[in-house]
Amino acid sequence: MAKDQFSVAEAAHYLDLSEQRIRSLISAHRLPASRVGSRYLIERADLLACRSKDRLPGRPMNLRNAWALLARLSGRDDAEAASLRSHYRLQHLLRDPDARLRALSEAEPRSHVHQWRVLASDIPKLLGDRRLVLSGLSADDLSIDVRYRPNRDVLDAYVSEEGLEELRRELQPIEDSSEPNVQLRVPRGRSWILHNGRAPSPVVAADLLDHHDPRVRRAARDALRKQHHA
Repeated sequence: MAKDQFSVAEAAHYLDLSEQRIRSLISAHRLPASRVGSRYLIERADLLACRSKDRLPGRPMNLRNAWALLARLSGRDDAEAASLRSHYRLQHLLRDPDARLRALSEAEPRSHVHQWRVLASDIPKLLGDRRLVLSGLSADDLSIDVRYRPNRDVLDAYVSEEGLEELRRELQPIEDSSEPNVQLRVPRGRSWILHNGRAPSPVVAADLLDHHDPRVRRAARDALRKQHHA
């Protein structure tokens, strides 16, 4: 990669935004980018122009509110979410599908993501590992209408910090791999997501908003628009 070109992850770090937000700006043609395979490359000059002209809207939804919104959509109404100062904004997002989708697309990252390469023989074992909560395409969520079978070779799951360290010792993975087959999400600030073997449908859909395949992203957006406060 040329030194004047940035990946989505690098652009997100450069502009202090989430990767979902960068992909949303690219999709909306507000941030120029070239496509190379499944990756986007963004020119340094375009990043500078985007920042200096203040073309970006205000602060994205913080991770606490993003988790609270997903908790409400998942039928959870715990005390922490109910006591948020942004209660009325959350109520608005629960009623407005398009506003909800924009907020989640632009929200702060809800987890720290680890991209690993492990032995292919370890993948079936991980699918049944009780330390993991499957998400993304690994969750096989029927409410997300993916009408074809995309490449599902990358296992996508949530895990606690403790579980991550245990798996690191057990699997001895290649970390930050350019060809990962395991994507582990350590949630930031929330733990309710770790209580079941599969993530709730709203969380699965939100996690697929920045998938590299546009058909998957479209299915995730449609699913989030259809979600109702349980």
